[in-house]
Amino acid sequence: MHRAAGGSGASGADVMAVRLRRHVVRMAEAATSAVAAVRKVVEGYVAMCAAEDGRAQQRSDPSAWERVAEIWRAQQQPYPAAYAHLRLAEALLAHRTQSAAATEALRRAARTAQELGAQPFLAEVRDLADRARVRIDVPSAVPADADVPEPALDDALAALTRREREVLAELAAGHTNRQIAERLFIAEKTVGVHISRIYAKIGVHTRVQASAVFFRSAGRPE
Repeated sequence: MHRAAGGSGASGADVMAVRLRRHVVRMAEAATSAVAAVRKVVEGYVAMCAAEDGRAQQRSDPSAWERVAEIWRAQQQPYPAAYAHLRLAEALLAHRTQSAAATEALRRAARTAQELGAQPFLAEVRDLADRARVRIDVPSAVPADADVPEPALDDALAALTRREREVLAELAAGHTNRQIAERLFIAEKTVGVHISRIYAKIGVHTRVQASAVFFRSAGRPE
């Protein structure tokens, strides 16, 4: 049986979500009497809130994010349009849609972030691209000819593949197999295979032991 939102069985997050939805409805209603420019801006935020609501419930809808991007592009608002492109790519990848559309959405977000000098946002775009193994081909802020040393790889992790190191980093961050699968856009069964291979290669038997090896190799406290 479902409990009414705000009842004794509703979590704080559920109650807040209901309140935010009501606020969005009121905001949209209030904008109906506003000038066209204001209505368009409100339309963008209403669409974005709806898309974020789906994302918060682990069912991010690519079509919803595409609509958000279209609205902000029409309003010549590059930053929110770029954000929508990032979430569009994330939604497509979460649906295991390793398509040209996801890659193009990431590239558009990255180009806009680069043009605006929005480095924290660009870092988020690159993080998603790295986890999904998507090439976005956006120049780094570091010159190509800069003398940047390769990070030293601890002997304990030298035998791991790049993907295995990514899985180990996620494991050490406390994520479950399911969460790792979602973040790296791979099957949960594949995560289990990677973890088994990691254990064998670094000589451990538990997640705690594997995390300890990872933190020691990174020079960080466990």
